[in-house]
Amino acid sequence: MKEIKIKRQTILLYDDIDQLPIEVFNKVNKYWMLHDNIGSSFEDIDGVHLAKLFLLINTPEKLKKELENLRILVFNIINEVNPRHMAFASLIYSIDGKEITDRSEEGLKRTLKRLDITEGDLKKKNKEIRERIYADLEIYFPSLFDNILSVAFWTKMKERILKQCDAILEGRSSEKEINAADVYFASLINPKSFTGAENAELAYDKGFEKNCILLSSLTNQPVKNLTTKEYFTLIKHYNDSIRHGRKPDPKGRHN
Repeated sequence: MKEIKIKRQTILLYDDIDQLPIEVFNKVNKYWMLHDNIGSSFEDIDGVHLAKLFLLINTPEKLKKELENLRILVFNIINEVNPRHMAFASLIYSIDGKEITDRSEEGLKRTLKRLDITEGDLKKKNKEIRERIYADLEIYFPSLFDNILSVAFWTKMKERILKQCDAILEGRSSEKEINAADVYFASLINPKSFTGAENAELAYDKGFEKNCILLSSLTNQPVKNLTTKEYFTLIKHYNDSIRHGRKPDPKGRHN
């Protein structure tokens, strides 16, 4: 865990998959998903949505989903719902030695009110912990967590910028090349829906519950009490057993 001192407060945070309970990770990760797709503040209108809306102008169905997500962001801001803040609050193990046990939405809001932390510090600590947790998951479980799409995106973005620079230096137009790159970027963007039958948040919760029921039936243990590392180790063993046509035993080994 990570201890931080903010003014007169001592905050202990989960920051690694060896100690982070899977039920807490599931909640934190959902808030990170909401932040990535919808945003948390007015600055995310520019940072999350406007560029996507520009790139999706020729794909009506995707554009409609992105506009709906922008509407949800504005609604959340008005109602003081901030996924990034909720993710950070979910990561807190204790404040001044007092353990946090209520991670309901209202409980997390009460936790946030107790914090004497600036927006800048909250963003920084949240980012640091998120990067560490995701890095550990990619190292230990590369078949479950990979960064291929992100690598492809930034490779193409670098190529786009270099073509713009070359065109400027050579005194020619780069519009055709840039348009081709933008079409590629638009193909990578697939906005999630957070309303109706395709609600990604609801699907996320259902997926976790389904996995817990499945793993509990195989291991005869309460899966929600596992750490994040233990949980995904079981998931990996289960996937491997299915791929090889074998049934895993309660300890995750193959029969």
